[in-house]
Amino acid sequence: MKYTSTSKTLSMIFHAIIALGCCAMGLYFGFFVVPFAFTSNPYQFSDNLFAASFYLYLELAVIGLAFAIISGYGFVKAFLSFSAGGNSDQMVRDSLTAFICEGYVAAVTLLLNGSVLFNAMTGSETASITFPIVMCILLSIVLLIATNIPMVRMYDGHDYSPLLKGLSLTGGITLLVLSFETLLALIGLYTRSFTATTNPFMAQIVAILVPTLVAGALLLAAGILLKKKEASAKSVKFTTIALGAAMIVLSATFICEGAFEFIWQDYNYHLIGILNENAFLFPGLGYGIMCIIAAVILIGGGITAIIYSGQQTSTNSKGTKHTA
Repeated sequence: MKYTSTSKTLSMIFHAIIALGCCAMGLYFGFFVVPFAFTSNPYQFSDNLFAASFYLYLELAVIGLAFAIISGYGFVKAFLSFSAGGNSDQMVRDSLTAFICEGYVAAVTLLLNGSVLFNAMTGSETASITFPIVMCILLSIVLLIATNIPMVRMYDGHDYSPLLKGLSLTGGITLLVLSFETLLALIGLYTRSFTATTNPFMAQIVAILVPTLVAGALLLAAGILLKKKEASAKSVKFTTIALGAAMIVLSATFICEGAFEFIWQDYNYHLIGILNENAFLFPGLGYGIMCIIAAVILIGGGITAIIYSGQQTSTNSKGTKHTA
């Protein structure tokens, strides 16, 4: 498929808009809001915006920084495609793949908000959560459809390794940005912490930091090692195993956060709740229950991916013997 100068220009313009906008959002929430969430004046940079839980501010920081990186890459690819000669179409395809990767990240984030983090904006047990749940899930479905249509059009009958590589790198970058932001929050908590609640909040933040760091490193390594042209069966197997392992590792975060919700349900140690008098209000057991359910789904998905990678290798091996 040949890409015209119009495709290159539009891709470059939209990536520039996303990169600049998300960079501003990511820098603001990532370096001025999240690191101060547990200080003596946690909402000094967000009081005039909106009242939300630590999780929502963390999401905005991660999405902003991750999208700035991804769209920055897409912008560079689109810009270079004008003078790439024979590699022009491949560069445009890489730039468009960045949009697909961002669509998947946004869809997964909305699905997470609708299924697990539905108290992130309400922050109380009495507030209505029906509207954010329905809207987040509907928007997630719309984004998945809007993302899959161009993906199928671009890669149907073509080498899909650039897509697999892009998705792996995107997952790794997003999770590593998440671990970096939680590290900043942990530093802020350690240096200027709430006097009586330091250890419980540290435990919850570390439960996010460590698994996301490991899972992000796995996906990033899988993306880097995956060959971009006609990926071999061995490299695809490694990527699939890395994905499964990352899902299993990430389940530890949901297990820990869910367990903490049950253990500390009589105390104000809840990151999902809105801050009130140096404590995050308890929003109910829904978040903890959904964390456990999400962990079970992740473990099942991870095991399935690992088993599938073994079956795929076995099938390829048998096919090779038969051809010989």
